[in-house]
Amino acid sequence: MMCIMFAEMERSVGEIDRARGIYRYASQYEDSQVVWEKWHELETEHGNEDTYRDILSVKQTVSGSGLRPVKKSRSGSPFETLPTSPVKKMRTM
Repeated sequence: MMCIMFAEMERSVGEIDRARGIYRYASQYEDSQVVWEKWHELETEHGNEDTYRDILSVKQTVSGSGLRPVKKSRSGSPFETLPTSPVKKMRTM
């Protein structure tokens, strides 16, 4: 949630591009709908079609890549792989 507060501070002083960058960063680490809502709010007010597409692209990448954001990973990676499907395991045997 610290990222959201920082992005809101940047937004309040008119640093829209910096706030946008913070939301992009936070979307990779925060598992929260609040990040997406605030980023959507920013783009609705200050963005254009291209910047809104950027939100959708990042959201699809984070949610559809088989990876999920985690706060702290044991491996040091910001993502942990979701378990593979049992069907794939059976095919490799």
